[in-house]
Amino acid sequence: MDKEKAKISYFSLSGLQGKEAKLDWIAGVSFKEIEFDHIQPDDKGNWINQTDNDFDSFLALVDKEVKAGRSEEAIFKLFSRGVATQRDEWVYDFSRDDLIEKVKYLVDAYMEQLTHGTTREFDIKWDAETTQYLKRKISKFFENSQIVESLYRPFIKQHFYLDKHFNGRTYQMFHLFPSKETDNNLIGFMGQSTDKPFAVIASKLIPDLNCISPASGGTQCLPLYRYDANGDRVENITDWALEKFREHYLPSPPAPLPQEKGARRGNEGDENNDLVRVAGARREIPEALLQKAKELRQKQTPAEELLWQCLRANQLHGTKFRRQHNIGQYIVDFYCHAAKLVIELDGGIHELQKDQDGDRDTWLTSQGLQVLRFKNEELTQNLPKILETISQHLFSPSPTPILSPSPAGEGLGVRAISKLDIFHYTYAVLHHPVYRTKYELNLKREFPRLPFYEDFHQWAAWGKALMDLHLNYETIQPYGLQQVEIDNKANPKAKLKADKTNGVIILDENTQLIGVDSIAWDYKLGNRSALEWILDQYKEKKPKDPTIAKLFNTYKFADYKSQVIDLLQRVCTVSVKTMEIIEQMP
Repeated sequence: MDKEKAKISYFSLSGLQGKEAKLDWIAGVSFKEIEFDHIQPDDKGNWINQTDNDFDSFLALVDKEVKAGRSEEAIFKLFSRGVATQRDEWVYDFSRDDLIEKVKYLVDAYMEQLTHGTTREFDIKWDAETTQYLKRKISKFFENSQIVESLYRPFIKQHFYLDKHFNGRTYQMFHLFPSKETDNNLIGFMGQSTDKPFAVIASKLIPDLNCISPASGGTQCLPLYRYDANGDRVENITDWALEKFREHYLPSPPAPLPQEKGARRGNEGDENNDLVRVAGARREIPEALLQKAKELRQKQTPAEELLWQCLRANQLHGTKFRRQHNIGQYIVDFYCHAAKLVIELDGGIHELQKDQDGDRDTWLTSQGLQVLRFKNEELTQNLPKILETISQHLFSPSPTPILSPSPAGEGLGVRAISKLDIFHYTYAVLHHPVYRTKYELNLKREFPRLPFYEDFHQWAAWGKALMDLHLNYETIQPYGLQQVEIDNKANPKAKLKADKTNGVIILDENTQLIGVDSIAWDYKLGNRSALEWILDQYKEKKPKDPTIAKLFNTYKFADYKSQVIDLLQRVCTVSVKTMEIIEQMP
């Protein structure tokens, strides 16, 4: 017998304010008198506040199937939450020395429990994980090298003891930052902004779980790179995403030109045996050179990446190019076997090795190869001209270049799209006020998706400008707020309050900063402006952990006052410039 599907009846008392008023209304009405609406859940199980927009047609930023390696259909392969330490007061501190004291106490107390079964009068913060480590007899030692810098809250750096046992959940952070020297950038956004405005931040440091906004589902991180088990850097934006963007924004590549008389194109089997032996597909390559070429492909320079976007997939007149290709004892940047053409891109170091480059070119030429050398800055400043020169050397003796310069943003390869461009584009779109407003309900329930906006490179430029501001906030030009001393108390009480109406920041009973542009308060991350985040985090607060409160409650705003003034000056500049960029967005 078929079961009748359940019906959902819904009624809202949104017009009444407060719990008591609603209870009084329910008590005074018969159930039969309530006029229910019958609602149908959408495909995602939402009963109310359903959306009717094109959000699902956009590109997924992340996907669990992609993360697991079972699909490629998302922009980022790996994503991760920020670190959930479960004992912030023990493993974070503005003072490196104070952090060392706390962590040593933490380690010693843990080891006393492990070796002697004794508990200190002022105990440490235990949880299920550390209790399990005791049962597994895991010993711990203080390691000075594990102290790193972290982005604890927006524009708030703290010293952080990174440890897989004393940090409750590190998620994928060791794949994003495997060492203190690791170079990586990431985009952090609210994982679930149910009761707060959507927000996003950039970081080059390990972020805390609640970095972007506490109790908002955790900070979800989209890294530019990830690092494999060997510590090698791998691009985290998928090839699938790159192809999708190129398909949408770039015209189809031109068809191959008709073979001209005397052209150097043809099958490898038609070439002389010596050249096939040193440069062809079946050449013998030492394992060390193969591995080196692989490493170089994973660590392309920006100039190499830019040119590769124009050469890959037979784009340039249908000719096949290879990158980081082994020829003899050398690895050349780009190689077209059909045209016997080698292309080298030179950074500044090549000014110091002209003799070696000359010997290398002489040998390559002796093998019947053409060698073109370009400086990195030549390529980035005049890509169309470089592509024209390459085109001329693909055909001999009468080259016919067909790739002429065209206006910015038009034409194949003139402004090729790179994965770094997509990274910046993503950052700009997530700042777009119209995007945040139109898809507000979607962003409260699920991860962002990315639309294709007109003028990709303009959006990428906005994203790069925003990211430069947010990553480098400590070196941005100070805004020029005026510091005013209104009193001269020996031990002024810390205030750290904002008078937005008058553009004043009240630091303590003595000092104020005046002249804050009203637009600076509009740059918000969650419910607070960037400036207010700084004021909140530098306030004097009693620690919640009883042992920290008893033994390590040493923080005084006065010790950091000069540092905070400098930070506020710079983040005021960041805030104003951020809003200036956002206001340009259509």
